[in-house]
This record gives sequence, C-alpha cells and structure tokens, in this order.
Amino acid sequence: MPGGRPSQGKQQRYAELEELAAWFHQALGDAGFGSVHEFLALRLFEKNAVYGVFNASRLLTLESTQSLAVALHREPGAVVDVWVRAKEGRDREAMARERAESPRLERWTDCPLPTLAVRNLLEAQAVAVDRLPYRLLGVDEPPLSTIYVRQQIRPAATAEPEEPGMPRGTADERRSAATGSQAALPVSEVLERHDHLLVTGEPGAGKSTLSNHLARVLSRVWLREDSATKAPLTEPVVPVRVSARSLDGTGSWSAVLAAAVRRTLGRTLVQDPDAGMFAGRVQGARWLVLVDGLDEIPDPRVRGDVIRTIAQHARPGSDYRFVVTTRGLPESELSPFRSAAMGGYVIQPFARAELELFARYWFTAQNLGTAKEETERFLRETSDGRLSELVRNPLLATIAAVTAVKDGARPLPTSRISLYERFCGYLAGDRDSPRDLLDDLRRHYHDDPARLACVKWLHAVRFDLLAVLARERLETQDPLWPVAQRWVREHADAVLLDGWEEHLWEELIGTGLVVANERELRFLHQSFAEFLAARFHAESIGDDFADLDAWIRRGLKDAERTFALFTFALWAAVPGHDIATVVTRLLSSYDPRRVLLAGHLVAEGVATPTAVVERVVARLVALARNSDDFDTATGALDVLGGLFDHRWAAGHLESIAEHPDLDVGRRMAAVVALERLTGDSHRVRPLLTALLPSCYSGPLRRAAPMALRLGPEVVGEVRARALAMVHEPDLGIGTRVGATEVLADLGLVAEMKEVACSVFADRQANAARLKRVLTAWHDAVGAEAIAELAAQVSARPADDHVGRLEIAAFVSRAGDRATVEQVTEAVLEDPYASMYSVQEALIQLLRLRGDDGVAAVVTMADEWIGRAEAVSVWYAGSLLKLAVDVVPHDSLAKRAWAYIEVAALNGFGLKGFVGAWLAAGTESAGKLAAILGDGRCFHPSARVEIAGHLNGVGAHASASEWAESVLRNVDFTMREWSRDMARVLLECEPATGAATLLHLAAGRPCPPVDWLRGVLDALDPEYPDAAIRIAAVLADHPRVTGAELKAALSAQVIHGDKSDAEAVAVAVVRHELSFHESRALARLLAASGEHDLAIRAWSLLLSTQENGLWNEIELVDDFRCAGVEDWARNRFNELVGDPSLAPRRRRQLRQMLAVLDVE
Repeated sequence: MPGGRPSQGKQQRYAELEELAAWFHQALGDAGFGSVHEFLALRLFEKNAVYGVFNASRLLTLESTQSLAVALHREPGAVVDVWVRAKEGRDREAMARERAESPRLERWTDCPLPTLAVRNLLEAQAVAVDRLPYRLLGVDEPPLSTIYVRQQIRPAATAEPEEPGMPRGTADERRSAATGSQAALPVSEVLERHDHLLVTGEPGAGKSTLSNHLARVLSRVWLREDSATKAPLTEPVVPVRVSARSLDGTGSWSAVLAAAVRRTLGRTLVQDPDAGMFAGRVQGARWLVLVDGLDEIPDPRVRGDVIRTIAQHARPGSDYRFVVTTRGLPESELSPFRSAAMGGYVIQPFARAELELFARYWFTAQNLGTAKEETERFLRETSDGRLSELVRNPLLATIAAVTAVKDGARPLPTSRISLYERFCGYLAGDRDSPRDLLDDLRRHYHDDPARLACVKWLHAVRFDLLAVLARERLETQDPLWPVAQRWVREHADAVLLDGWEEHLWEELIGTGLVVANERELRFLHQSFAEFLAARFHAESIGDDFADLDAWIRRGLKDAERTFALFTFALWAAVPGHDIATVVTRLLSSYDPRRVLLAGHLVAEGVATPTAVVERVVARLVALARNSDDFDTATGALDVLGGLFDHRWAAGHLESIAEHPDLDVGRRMAAVVALERLTGDSHRVRPLLTALLPSCYSGPLRRAAPMALRLGPEVVGEVRARALAMVHEPDLGIGTRVGATEVLADLGLVAEMKEVACSVFADRQANAARLKRVLTAWHDAVGAEAIAELAAQVSARPADDHVGRLEIAAFVSRAGDRATVEQVTEAVLEDPYASMYSVQEALIQLLRLRGDDGVAAVVTMADEWIGRAEAVSVWYAGSLLKLAVDVVPHDSLAKRAWAYIEVAALNGFGLKGFVGAWLAAGTESAGKLAAILGDGRCFHPSARVEIAGHLNGVGAHASASEWAESVLRNVDFTMREWSRDMARVLLECEPATGAATLLHLAAGRPCPPVDWLRGVLDALDPEYPDAAIRIAAVLADHPRVTGAELKAALSAQVIHGDKSDAEAVAVAVVRHELSFHESRALARLLAASGEHDLAIRAWSLLLSTQENGLWNEIELVDDFRCAGVEDWARNRFNELVGDPSLAPRRRRQLRQMLAVLDVE
C-alpha cells in the first residue's frame, strides 16, 4: 500500500469514507505513485483536499473526485458508485446527528406547555367529539367521560408465515392458530405493544368512540385539564384525529394531514394549522394519528392510496404513530399494513358486565333519583333473545337507552331495524315523538307567509334529501353540501326565496343526523347513512326487486353487509313486497356465502314465512353437517345460534353436538351456538362434558370462553382436559402449544407457564408455535411478562436463530431493546447462520433502529450481491424489499435500482429489487418500463412478482399489461402463474377483467389445463358467471386430470343451477376422478341441501366394484353425517341381494353395512 506523510492525529477518520479512501490508496499505487506527496508534486490539486480523501476525513464534490480519478489514469465513471455510497453514508450520519440533537420527549413528566398552534389543535379535539343529538332527542346529554366504557380489543386472526423447511402442523393446530388470541385486552396495553394499530369491528362497535376517547383524553392531558396519570399510554404523544375520507388529497404527507385536520375539525379550530407543524415531531413528541373510518372511502383505489400512504409513514422510528379504525376489508387491501408491522386487533362488543356499567352511567346521568330502578329495568329487558345480542353493540346499546328514556312505557324494540326506525322517528318529529316542529315554524314565520311556505317545504323534504345525501356518501367522495343545493333547485319549483340556503342548512343540521365542518356536511355515523340510503332504495325498488343480484353481491362483502341487510329488510316492510323473494333468490344458488347471507337476513328479525325459514335452516344444517370447509360449517352454526325468533333451531344444534360421526371441532361449535341461542346451561353442560374427552387444541380453545361464562366447575373440566392431553404419549408439541393457549384463556397462569416452558425448551418449536406461546403468556400475565419471556431466549438451542429472533421480536414490541441487540448480534457474528436468519436479524434491527439500521442492510446486500450466486442475489433482493417495507429509505430504493440492471441480465433477485425500488412511489413505474420493457424476456415467476409489485403501488396500467402478457403466452401455463396474474388483472380492471379472461380463454383452441385451473381459482367465488364458464371448458378438456375436474365440477355446483348439480351427480364416476375426489363431490351435493342428488351420486359409487374397502368405509361416515342411514341400509341390502355381484364385493358391502349398524 502506498505510503504518505504520517498523520498528526488532528484529522478524524469517518467510517463512511473508508471505502473511498481505500479506492484512492489503490489508485495511487496502480498509477505508480509511491506516496501522496509524489502525487501532490504534480500541483494539480489542493493539498488539504487530497490528504482529506487519503485519510478518510473529507468528501470532495463528485466533479473533484472524478478529476482525481482522471489524474490517476482511471475512468471518471469508475469512482461514481464509490462516491455515491460515501455520500449516502455522510447523509445518514448527518441525519442521525440531527435526530440525536433534536428534542425527544420520553416521559409525561417532561411534557412542556403546548405552543399556541398545538393548543389550538388540542382544544378543538378536546370538544369536537361526535355525539348523538341528545338535545333534539329530548334526553339529557351525558358527558363522554361519564358514560364511556373502556372496551377491550383482541388480536385479529392472521395467517403466519413459517420459516423455510418447517412443517405446517396439523389441520387442527392451524385452525387453533387461526382463531387468534382470545384474550381481551385494554387499548392502553395494546398501545404499549405496538407503535401502530389497525382496529376493525362491526358497524357501531365503538371504533369512532375509541378514536374520540383517545383524542380527547390525550388532548386534555396536554392542556393540563387531566392528570398525566390518566394518559392511555406511557409515551407522550400529541393526538390528531382525522377521518380517512379527508386523507384523499395530494401533496406532501404534512400538507395532506394539515388539510385533513382542517376538514375534520372545521370551525372548532381558531386558526388553520400550518402544514409545517406536521412535518415531524412537535415539541419533541411524536404524533398519534387517529384515522377513523377507512371503510367509508367508497372507491377502492382511493382507499388503496390512503392505505399505502399511511403504511409508508408507519415505520419504526417514525415521527408518527397510527391507530386506524375500519370495518372488515379484504386482506389484499390491508396487506401494506401487515408489511408495516401494524398490530391487527378486533374491537370487542360489550360483555354483560360492561353493558351493566354503561346502563348505570347512562341512567344516573338522566335522573339520579330513578337511576337504580331504570337501570334494572333496562338490563332486565335486554337480558334475553336478540336484544341481548344487539345491545352488545355500543351504538345500539345507546339507541336502546335513548328509547328507554323516551318511551319508558313501551317495550324496547327487538331488532336492529326497529331500533333505527324508532331513533330516526324521534328526530323526524313523527307521531311517536313529542316534538311538534311545524308548530314552531308557524309561530316563527307567522308574519311572512312566503318564507313560511319555503321553510315548510324544506322541512317536509329534509329526510328525502338526507336519503339522497346518504346515497352520495356511500358511493362517492364528493362534498355533500353542493349535492344538497343542487337537489333542492331541481325539486323546489318556484317556492324558493332569497336566503333559502341558510334555511336548508339549518334543517339538515337540525335533524341531528349530519354535522357541519365549515361549509361541508358529513353524517354523524356511517350506519345512519346506510339506514337512510337503504330506506330510499327500499321505497324505490319495485315488487320484483329487479336488481336483486347486484344487492346480493353487496351483501357478500363484509363492509357492505349491514347496508344490504337494511335494504332487504326495509324493502320487505313495504306493502306488497315479500321477503321470500329475496330469500328464495339467495337459496337458488348453492354458493354457501349466499346461504349464510339468507341466515343473517332471517336473524335480523324480518317477518318471514315459516316454510321459508325452514328452508333456510335446512340449508344451514346441511352446510354445518356436510361441508368440507370448516369455516363454512362453523359459520352456519354461528348463524343458527342467532335465530332468536326461531328457537326450535336449537334442536338441530343439539343434534349436531351429539352426532358421534361429525368432527369434534364442529360439534363444539354447535355447543357454543346452542349456549348462545338458549342461554340454558342445564342443556349445554351435559353436551360439553360428553365432548371434552375428545377435544384437542382447536375445539378445546373454542370451549374456554364459554367455560368462563358457565362457571368454575366447567372451567375445572376444561382445565383438566387441557392438562390431560399434554400427557398423552402419542401427541407432539402442537398439543402443548394448544394447551398453553387454553390455560391462558382460562386465566390459569401457573399451569400455563409450566406447559409453555416445555415448549420453549423443545427443539421442534418453530417460530409460529413460539409466537403463539409468547402471545398466550403475555395475554395472561400482562406487561410484567416481558422479562420472563426475554429469559426464554436461553431456553432455545444456540443454533436456533429463527426461534430466538421470534422471542426477541416479541419482547422488543414492549420496549426490550437489549434482547434484540443481543440476539441479532449473535446471528450476525455466526458464520454458519443461514441467509434467512441473517435477513430476519437485519430486519429486526431495522425495526429497532429505524434509519440508523439502513447501513447494515445495504452492506449485507452488497456482500450477497458480490458472491454472484443465484441464491445470494435472490436473498439480496428479498432483504431490500423487506427493508423498504419497514423503512422506505431513499438509499435502499437507490441501491435496489443500482442492482436492477444487473439482475435484469439473469432475473436473479429481480423481483425483490423491483419491489424495493417501486416502494419509492408510483412515478417509478415509468422508469422501470424503460429499463425492463414489458418483461417478456424474464422468467414468468419474476414477471408474476413484478406485476404484483406494480399493482401494489397503484401502477395499475403497467401491472395489467405485465399480467396480460403472461396470460397470453402459450408456454407459461403453470397454475400458480395464471392464478396470480389473473388476480392482478381482476384487481387492476375490476369492471372488465373477467371479460378479458374469458376472451383470452376463447382465443385459444384448447387452453392448457393448468392455465384454466389457475384462472378458475382467481375468478371463484367473486366472479361466478365467468367462473362457471371457465369451469365448463375445464371439465370438458380432453386432458383434464382428477384434481382439475373436481375443481371444475365443484364450481359448477356452487355457481350453477339444479341442472348443473344433476349433471355432477352423474359425473362422480368419471374415470379421471379418484374415489376421494368423487366422494368430495357427493358431500358437496349434500352440503348444498341436495340430498336426493347426493344419494344418486352415492348410489353410483356403491355400484362401482373396483373401490377398496379401506376407501369405501369412509362413505359410512358421510351417510351418517347427512342423515341418510335408512337409505344406505336399504341400498346395501339391495346390492348384496344382486346375484350377479362378485363374492368379494358382496363381502365388502356386508362389512360396510355392519359398520353402519354399529352404535
């Protein structure tokens, strides 16, 4: 290495400049210079600048550095990459110093007085809480702080990916894991676990109230109106509550947030906040951004843009924390939140104790003297039947409480529809309400007849107009006030006078159902808009309900189900309309989702003919007993458990619970549904006791919450079973994981810990199992469990890096940074650690350190790229993609782009690099197309992934083009590729995508079987018409195999009509089908309620002599589950009596008959 003047110790060396210094050393030697002094003798450069580069203490401009390269006989471009990395390193160091020097508020005790701008925001939020219009309702308004009952939330069930090479576990174990934690946790504890939360819940579950409460309490703490001891989280944060609809603006994040605050808080603000206030921390504190009503954005693409924007800023070390509330949305839409490690939780309905607390608060606020009596009456009236279920919903509980005050002499409404109707009736001033608004108007305008006529007309049409505005709210993002003015002008003829707009404004606000933000209107609650819009539709839809199928499709979506049910129920209430029209259309399909929707409609309390209800119950029972899909079966049982007007359904639940041939999981679900429907512990206890000895993880966990309701004796029985199954000799670690969860759900901490420790010490415990045990332990013990869980790292084998990282990641969410540092350091120092483990360690460090962890990620990606091995390059791309999802740092995106051209030559790692780079924003898609073209030269797996990334960042046109190019290629026929590309196409082009897929299929003389199967998977079940057409092509394909044929015939049953089902009943003996595939089709017919067709299929199967007894014996279970034992017995005897039957076959049938007759 060339020498030079010895350092005088006055210059500081910078690590980020060492690579550039090394390059300079090498270049000096290669150019023949023995020292820096010799080079300086040329007098081409200033001495201090050259020594600065040599000693890694100074970074010159790029132009000066390139001049050095030329002087050293190097190409000027050869130093660019080295210089860029040095520049990025310096920038990172500068930003780190800036962050370290900026004030960071860590404790409430250090909280400064808010500045004027911050106080303006806090004061507005402390009072701008959405309230029901108590004054208009004629009841006393209880302060939110007086009646707010702290609701619990529990983790949402999500699929957990497992590390490569690890077994997936048993079906029962996966089912238990998918159940999610059943522990209900206070929001304050969850906020300590996660920086960012996604809280979902049904309409009226209290999502908005939760946001309001957090904003109000935190604002009051900052304003010194409440003590910091009441703060719901230990970190000092400044709340800012906005509606999700208000985040649809353009510009920088701070500008969008400032505009959203103005739109949400309106005139309650003294002054509009400046966007600069939201550009980072404020007074050293992070922002807690409360985003309410994500589902209320009607356009999926706008909603996707908002989700991606939030996810981009919901990263570790961010200056923003988020709590997002929404109804259920498709998992594909919420995937950016999962990548951002946002904790997913479901808000829980009121338990009985919480309802009692709410009632006591409410009636005490109304009248202290009668509070005890009124509370007891309210709780008595809501203790049984459907109303007991309805009032678990906080909004419906409040409406019921208003009704109890307003109409104390009348019974409470017993359906959701009647509750809303009674509530809106109070506000409308109808005959059931003491409000006489017209008299008030006559007195006020007695001397101005023309204006009185104008105001009377506006008053008369106010609810018609509200229905129009409700439709607008549900279907568009447009402001409502211009819509209201336009509608009035179109319908008012000549009655309007100057100033009518102010009268209109007062009439709309006076209903109490809409509130004002500046000159913008919004509905007080989304469900009020849904009810009013549904009433409008119900009155305008004809007797034949011509557009019924479109409404059914809306009802199949979680976020729109309530709206559709409102519409069906209100339509049926119109004279001349028959609810049987809706139910019959629902049941005309074998799609189980439609059957469940029919059950939900009957459960709403809509007056339905008994014969129609019996058909619905029969179909639900068929699904519960025969469906191969466990979630569908338990969904049917859950609906049966809500038929409070038809309690005779309890007999079916009891029959299913007692059935010895049904699997234990659905039998336990039937017991739970029976307890919900009847509340009869004497009827439920014997069923549960008989079932417990057969229970393992999933069913036993389903029993735990019910055991807590039934009392200590039942808790003891479930506990005994959990401990007993742990000691059964032939069961593995999955059973111990399940026992840990059950014991935690029961609150049996000591025994839970004992079983959990055995899991931690077991080498077979993979990351997914460890996470379940960690969650159970923490839920049962609380925050003090963190130290105990961190100690379990040492229980894991030293080379189990993935398991140790899982424990470290869990405790880090509760603030234990030391364990993460320790575990990740061990992984990164282990030369034998797998690249997967290293990747996970670096991502954890990134979550912990934020931007400060970027350098380590870049260094490792460079190292893996340098190995020039396919797998290492692939992992480099994967690492950068995961890193950008956590911290969307510019240097990560730039590094990914630098590798894209390299990867484009061979495709290795390309999808990871592209995914990382696209995270920079949708404007990147055009630049990508310039480099990669339409992707035709790449392997289809890379094209599939890249199309998905393009779609994920909103570049729908490019994604659609890439997807269609794969689907058109005759050589790319793998099922997974065509399925994923078809899904991308459908997401990008929801209106035309299905037609495009049908066109592509028709454009080929004989589409490949795998291609057809993949497209069918993508279309089913959301596009039933297209799915059945593809299924028909697949079923008739000359090279169809058994698996593909079963899928095609299943789609024809589910989405077809009776003739399609009849054809399938005959097709079960097609030679392409295996016995198990044929058996599954027969069960599908039984689950669809077509027992005659199922019998026809079973009869054909029994007539086939080539099946072995070891297969056919399973048919006996199917006969019993379907309840066709008598037919089966007769069919066996008929076949046995056939003289042409082979002796071996006769013996097999007799053996099956003997099994059928065994009790």
